[in-house]
Amino acid sequence: MVKLFRSGFSLDWWMETKHGISFVIFKMQYAISSKVDLIQGQKTCDLGDLSASQLAEFDNLQKRTVREDREITDMMAEHQETVADAPMVELSHVVSEMIRGGENEKKELEERIESVIEPKVEGLMRILHRADDLRLRALQGIVNILTPKQAIYFLIAAAELHLRLHEWGKKKDVAKRGQQGIREGESHNS
Repeated sequence: MVKLFRSGFSLDWWMETKHGISFVIFKMQYAISSKVDLIQGQKTCDLGDLSASQLAEFDNLQKRTVREDREITDMMAEHQETVADAPMVELSHVVSEMIRGGENEKKELEERIESVIEPKVEGLMRILHRADDLRLRALQGIVNILTPKQAIYFLIAAAELHLRLHEWGKKKDVAKRGQQGIREGESHNS
């Protein structure tokens, strides 16, 4: 949940939230393996050696996942609109008036804020859990379609991509922090 609210683009967050990433990895690994098998002229029992029935199962799984992904996306869009609903706008106005007036009714205000925000947080959590469940079911579905050896090739490719993106994201974060440090140092020296 913390990663969701971090500022800036995070490759980790993207990898953890995109339901279709498993399908992209699968297709790319299939394409690469097929070319290698064709060039070498031999079957390796990797993802390049998928049967027609495996490809059909994969296609059906992807269609079901895309359909459910759209439902989740629509749910998230509807939920995000509740941030600007009447109770939130009214609460924002009340807090602004209290700040301007110097009033300090902290306990009552905190209870009111909690009562308005809590259902929104709970709704967001339900949507995120559904998205997590879809991602897990998609991954399990792909692995169930494959033979054990094919599944190993797929999982290795997915892990390698995840690790590389994580590594690149960390390097980008370090570089960004370094640039911010340089800018802050320049402003202090001025």
